[in-house]
Amino acid sequence: MIGAAVRGLFIAATLALTCGASNAAPLSLDFAGSALQRLRSGNAGSDRFVEYGRNNDGVAERLTVRAISDPAPFEAQVGKLVKSIKADNPKAKLHILQRPNAKDVIISYLADRANSNVSLMLWRVSATDAKIVAAIYRMDFDIEDEDAKERVVKHTAERALAAYDSAKFLDLVSNTD
Repeated sequence: MIGAAVRGLFIAATLALTCGASNAAPLSLDFAGSALQRLRSGNAGSDRFVEYGRNNDGVAERLTVRAISDPAPFEAQVGKLVKSIKADNPKAKLHILQRPNAKDVIISYLADRANSNVSLMLWRVSATDAKIVAAIYRMDFDIEDEDAKERVVKHTAERALAAYDSAKFLDLVSNTD
């Protein structure tokens, strides 16, 4: 009788741990042909985030997904983001992709850097039914011909960012441990 009770508790504990792990954000994520490992998750102010990344062959990639807690309307948040990007990167040419009347925007640019490193930045900001979610992809590399590297890398990363369903991005953030 006691053995059966202990065995039952052990099975219940195992199921609880298994269910808890299945709700967590995955440990790795395939993005633009790269396997990115989960680096960290937590809170930044009242926003929830999860960050994935990899360093290989002189290229560093980071994908950060963030659930935005700011109650401002979507358009105001995107406008504020564009202004802050322009203020931080005055020489950068921003490319903004948005379907008419859609609450889903992709912003891409090469970030200004003082050294020889170049950062390709892609932001996707989407309004889901529940929240606004931002996915930020950053690729750092050292290259002589910045334009050539941008042409090669940007399209793959942009397609990968556009292909993710914004609700799945939100699931990554809500399912962090």
